[in-house]
This record gives sequence, structure tokens and C-alpha cells, in this order.
Amino acid sequence: MNINRTKLSWLTVAAIPFLLLSCNNDDDKTVEVETHSTITIENVLDSKPLVESGTFQNSGASPLVMPGESVSIQFSAAKGQALSFATMYGWSNDLFFAPENPGIKLYQDNGTPIEGDVSAQIKLWDNGTRINQVPGSGVNHPGTAEATSKNITEVAGTDAQGNNYASAASLMKATLHYQGNSKFTLTIENTSGGTSNPTPFSPGVWSISYIAGGTLLNPTPLYEKGKLTANGLTNIAEMGDNSALSTFITGQTGIFTPLSPVLVVVYNGIDNPIFKLAKMTEEKD
Repeated sequence: MNINRTKLSWLTVAAIPFLLLSCNNDDDKTVEVETHSTITIENVLDSKPLVESGTFQNSGASPLVMPGESVSIQFSAAKGQALSFATMYGWSNDLFFAPENPGIKLYQDNGTPIEGDVSAQIKLWDNGTRINQVPGSGVNHPGTAEATSKNITEVAGTDAQGNNYASAASLMKATLHYQGNSKFTLTIENTSGGTSNPTPFSPGVWSISYIAGGTLLNPTPLYEKGKLTANGLTNIAEMGDNSALSTFITGQTGIFTPLSPVLVVVYNGIDNPIFKLAKMTEEKD
């Protein structure tokens, strides 16, 4: 799940013909000389696929989110962007909670912000690096490694060893609140205490992907179903350590901006024909 950084090279305006007027002092005649030039405009920003990212943990004496406790994430997002996060199912060998990719949907198709319970979008995943024991406080960490790491798979009721699990939506409640001005709060509540699978949640990471031309630049920022774990996710899934994955996504977070089509004007005189300082823009037919 490594992300290739790319530089965008856009909008080459080639072979723009224009006329240079010169004056011959001998006969005072104007001679037209046609010249061709090429102007290349390049977007040199080192593009980043994530617009925002961060970490979360319990603010109490322990960083773990125990049954009955909750933690909140605050972020900004535009229409089409999605929120992803990952946190360990603490009383397991290598299971983690995360929304189905590309993440939690934040806006309806008409642009209305989504609020309320979004727990149905949360899934329980097997990292594929440890043999699963019966989940519970007696799990031996880190446990026995798989002979060969397996692809990430969803745990829907039972794992590969036949252990049973309550649904992710019953173990974790996720609630969205829209604060206005594109700002949201997601509250993650540990509701596992009243189920057959009580468990703490570990410190986690979260991310928001950029959207350009209606497409998310990275729809799988933290994991990819059916692929091997990568970029420090194993540290969360096995040990609840979010530092490695946090470092990775921090490096994937930054400024991204495309360039619009470019207007090129060749002119005589000292007045800029496109704009003037301290003057309002005028629209012309």
C-alpha cells in the first residue's frame, strides 16, 4: 500500500505565434517579423494523497479505550472525501477495527453533511500475521506468527481458527456530528462491554484522502482488503502501537492543488491586459 509521490506536469502551451514590430530608420517602414516561442507551465508541488491525518487515544490515565469509554476525532472534509481509521481489537492477536474502504462517507450525494450513527460502516479485520487464539483477556501477546503472512481479511462472525465474534457494529459505536464550515467530529464509543466479546481499543490513526476530479487520490490509505498488511499497520494490529503507521501517513499528508487552464497574452505597452493591482475584476462577454 505504498503511495508513489508524483509531480504533476500540466498545460504546456506550445508554439505560440506572435508578431514583433520593428522600425527601419532608413525608410521608416514597419517590418513584420514572425517568431515562435514555447511556454511551459509546470506544477512542481510534491503532491500528497492525504489532506489531513492524525492519531487518537484515550485522554485518561491509560491510552486504551475501555468498554464504556469513548474518544473523539475532529477534522475538516469536503464533499466526496471520506474518513478512514484503524485501532486494535485489544484482546486479540492481530485484529483491528476500520471502516470499509474508502472510509466513512461524510456527505450525501446532494452535498448535505451526514450526521448520526455510522457504526454499520465499521468492520473487524484480521491482519494475517498471527494465529488467532480465543479472544479475551487471556490472549498471549504477540502469540504465534503465521508461517507465511496472509492477506487482510474481514472477520464476519468467525476467524480462520473458528473463533466467534460479535459484529463490529455491536462492539464499537461511531457517531458523526457536523459542526458547520466543513468541520466534523467523529466519536468512537467502546460498546463491547455488554457483548460476548468485551475488549479495549488501542490508540489509533485516522486520515482524510484528497479528492480531485471527483476521484479520491488514495481510496485505501491505511489497509487494503485482500492484500498484505503494510506501512506499520501490523504494529497496531499486534501491539496497539500507532507510531509507525502515524509516521507513514504524516509523510503522505500535505498540500495538493491542480492548475486551471492557462491564458497567455502577448501585448505591447506597460499596462497588464489581464489584471491591475487594487482593481476589481471585470467580467467581459
